[in-house]
Amino acid sequence: MQKLIIVCICLLLLMGCSDIKEIQKMNYATAIGIEYKEGRYVTHVQMVGLNSLSNVEGAQGATSQILVSESSGETFNDALFDLYNTAQERIIWSHVSSIILDESAIKEGFDDILDGILRYHEFRPTPWIFGVKGNMTEIMSTPGFFNQPPTETILHNPENIEEQDSIIRPIKLHQYAREITEPAFTTFLPSLYVNKKQWEQNQEDDPKLSFDGAFFMGQQGVNKYYELDEIRSIRWATPDTKRTSVTIPYQDSKLLVVIENVRINKQYHRKKGKPQVDYNVKFDSYVTNQKNRASLNNNEISKKISSLIKKEIIDFYELGKEDGVDFLNLEYELYREDYKLWKQLKNEGLYLKTIKLNPKVDVYLRHSGAGKIN
Repeated sequence: MQKLIIVCICLLLLMGCSDIKEIQKMNYATAIGIEYKEGRYVTHVQMVGLNSLSNVEGAQGATSQILVSESSGETFNDALFDLYNTAQERIIWSHVSSIILDESAIKEGFDDILDGILRYHEFRPTPWIFGVKGNMTEIMSTPGFFNQPPTETILHNPENIEEQDSIIRPIKLHQYAREITEPAFTTFLPSLYVNKKQWEQNQEDDPKLSFDGAFFMGQQGVNKYYELDEIRSIRWATPDTKRTSVTIPYQDSKLLVVIENVRINKQYHRKKGKPQVDYNVKFDSYVTNQKNRASLNNNEISKKISSLIKKEIIDFYELGKEDGVDFLNLEYELYREDYKLWKQLKNEGLYLKTIKLNPKVDVYLRHSGAGKIN
């Protein structure tokens, strides 16, 4: 009798495990690209082969296995359901770490997409989210260095390069959803493209993902794309800027100055009855090169850095005023601190032209290359 009980227990345990699938037999979606064409949503789903993610000896030289699908539907969720017809195995959505919106999807609006993502329990609110103007399939098929999978690129890990050069702030889905629905707030999506010229492998072009600009948008109806060279001053409007650089003229040479830990403080008040925002930027810095070991005056260098960045902030604000884009989010300060005036200026469409910007730049120069400041 005792033996029979043991046999029955073993059979029950085996039956309980019969529906467990091996991980290599399931499909893991890693990124979703979304377009809007002729009144329909077009989705592209990226899947990366598990052997591409493994650390097996000798696998590094192998080509990464990247699959990119295309499906469509009247809604975002309909487009994903269309994909199931050819899925072969169950698709696991909990590993999606990147969402890419084509320019057409950005113009159509984010509400339907966000609703579709939040309503399905497998999706997480933490993927990185980007914009794109180029070919979606090309973006999602570009591998990392040495044929590493795209999960090792800025598409899935943009923070890796941000530690060295904070070109433009990456943003996650939950943060973007919060900012895009905030009244009077202007947010932006960094834009990706494939750079086919900067790197070569075995004397052949080796395409790599790069940032080429950003899409700016907000509840006020702003929806505009800027190339990266036009908006490099966005680093002085982003508190998350960890590390960047500026070049300043000094004597008969130029100095490269590294900027770290940018802190931004905005204070709204009225001056002679008119709205004004004191825009204070603070950061640490140090000089990384100098010509002929010239003697450097730290106070003079600090003034030059401050003057250069102050001018960049003013020029950036003026560019936004011309295009109706509130790069510095001064309207948001007006909305929070002086709602009645904000509502009045909003109705008149004059808030950006009315708010006065008063920038101040505080530079802490840790050292000038040769030695630390006493």
